[in-house]
Amino acid sequence: MHLKKYGLIFCGLLWLSTLIAEGPAPSTEFLLALWPEYDHPGVMVTFQIITPQEELPYDLEITVPEGTKMPLRSRLMENGEQDLVQQEIRQDEDKLILPVNVDQQQLYIQFYYNPFTEDGNRRLVYPLEVNRELLHYGFMVQRHLAAERFSVSLVQPDTVRDEYGFTYYREYIGKLPAGEKSVLTIQYENPENLLSIDILKEQMADHVAEQQGKQAAPTIDTPPQSKFQRIIPLLPYLVFILLVGLVFWIRPGSTGKKEIPASRVHGFCPNCGAPNQKAHQFCGKCGQDLRSGKK
Repeated sequence: MHLKKYGLIFCGLLWLSTLIAEGPAPSTEFLLALWPEYDHPGVMVTFQIITPQEELPYDLEITVPEGTKMPLRSRLMENGEQDLVQQEIRQDEDKLILPVNVDQQQLYIQFYYNPFTEDGNRRLVYPLEVNRELLHYGFMVQRHLAAERFSVSLVQPDTVRDEYGFTYYREYIGKLPAGEKSVLTIQYENPENLLSIDILKEQMADHVAEQQGKQAAPTIDTPPQSKFQRIIPLLPYLVFILLVGLVFWIRPGSTGKKEIPASRVHGFCPNCGAPNQKAHQFCGKCGQDLRSGKK
C-alpha cells in the first residue's frame, strides 16, 4: 500500500517537473523573418533569439514547414565572431521539428523552403509554432524588389527602407502560448520569377555603366573603381552580412520609416566597399569613419 502511494507521488512529481521544464522560454525577444525569393527560388526563413546571459542555456523546439532544407545556426567562435554551422531537423509524428539548444545571447537560425508555383502568383502562409510560451515575439518581412500588389498580414508594422531599395516590415506581437500558432501571410506577384539578388546585381551594373559614361577619358591605364564596382564582387557575402547585420539591428523601440546608412546595415564601407563588422567605427581597409562618413 505504501509502495503504491509513494509510486503515485513519484509519478506526480515527474509530471510536475515536465511542466516546469516546458514553461515559458526565457528569451526576451524572438523574431521570425521571411525573405521571399531573395537569393533562392523560395523563401529564406530566419529566427533571431535574444536571451539574457543569466538565463542560458535552455532548449526550444520550433515546428518548421515540410520541404525545409539547408538549416543553419550561428555559433560563437573563440575569437568572438559568429559562424554558421549545420542545424539538426527531425521528424516528429506529423511535424517537422527544429530542436534548438539556446546557448548564446544572440542566436541566429536560417533555412529555406519553397511553397511557390511557377505561375508568378505568390501566396505564403507561415504558421509560427514552438513548444514553449514565447513572452515577446514578432515578425519581419523583406519585400521582394520586383513584387507587384504586395501585401502582408501585419496590423501596424514599422517600415524600414535601405539604400539598395529593400523595404522591411516589422511588428512585435506579444505572447505566444506553447503549441499555439501565429500565422503570417504574404501575397504578391512576381510574373518573371525574378530573385531580388539578381535585380540588385543588374541595378548596380547599370549604375556603374552610367557613371562610367559620365566620366572623362581616364589618363591612367586602370580607372579607379566606383563604390558599386567594388561592391559587386562582394555580393555573394550579402546574404550572411545582411541577415546578421540587419536582423540584429532591428530591435523593439524603433518606429516609423527610416533611411538606414548602408554601411551600418550591410557591413560595407561606403568609401571602398570593404566588408566590416557591424560594431566597427572605422573601416579596417581605408580608415573611413563608419559613424559620420568622414575619413
